[in-house]
Amino acid sequence: MNTRTRRWGPLLALAALVAAASGCAGFSGSIRTRSNAVDYLYASGTKDAEPAKQVTLRVPLRVGVAFAPETCCGGVGLSELEKEKLLDGVAAAFRDVDVVDRIDVVPSIYLTPGGGFEELDRFSTLFGIDVMALVSFDQQQFSGSTKASWLYLTVVGAFVVPAEKNTTQTFVDTAAYDIPSRALLFRAGGRSRSTGRSSAADTYRQLGLESQAGFDAATTDMIENLRTALAQFREQARSGTVRGAGTPALRVVDVDGNPVGGGGGAGASGPLEVVLLALFAVLVRRKNGV
Repeated sequence: MNTRTRRWGPLLALAALVAAASGCAGFSGSIRTRSNAVDYLYASGTKDAEPAKQVTLRVPLRVGVAFAPETCCGGVGLSELEKEKLLDGVAAAFRDVDVVDRIDVVPSIYLTPGGGFEELDRFSTLFGIDVMALVSFDQQQFSGSTKASWLYLTVVGAFVVPAEKNTTQTFVDTAAYDIPSRALLFRAGGRSRSTGRSSAADTYRQLGLESQAGFDAATTDMIENLRTALAQFREQARSGTVRGAGTPALRVVDVDGNPVGGGGGAGASGPLEVVLLALFAVLVRRKNGV
């Protein structure tokens, strides 16, 4: 071995070691996966969208549940099996509502990006649904090296040292739309945020695990809030409004067009009011000796 080889040998070995370690360095940066109901419904903008002034719901309702198509950007996301599981949870919340007759889970492949209300009109005919509950999500994951990353100079360090800090933020939202009127009836969201650590070589696998855990936690939060939103919607229906003052008037009718509950607007009488009026009439008649 000549003098030049002996001189550069250690440096070449170190360079090879660093290259091997950097080859295991995994991922550093941010990734995002996203679907959005508004992007799906109003892909061409909202300029021509006329806000509904009157919403008429015919009960019992037939409800469809589906994911808005994904629009961004290469994250881990949800598999079709995981989407089906999440939609089943949303459907279960609707089954607790006494005026809901049927829930149909619409496969994701049926929805096309930018399909909009025109596509929902076709679903209404195809599936016989009145209301569509669209599920959106937005998940961002960040991964970056900590001060301990200098230990990646050893190949072993890249595999065993948890010097990557991962952050996962997840938001899941369900928005229910009346298809004929295009009106948003109600919505409910759920959030999750978690942090963790991984070695450089294990970053992708760990991000995948944290992604699924984030969706699970955000979905649990959303389902709880959805049940609350459904209860609030029943109360608003009795007062004849959609989401309170300043929003469309709401009428709830049966298949023959007869008012149901208090959804006929101000002065409407629901079943409870009818019973109370009947009892009052009986008491008056007895008092008058009739």
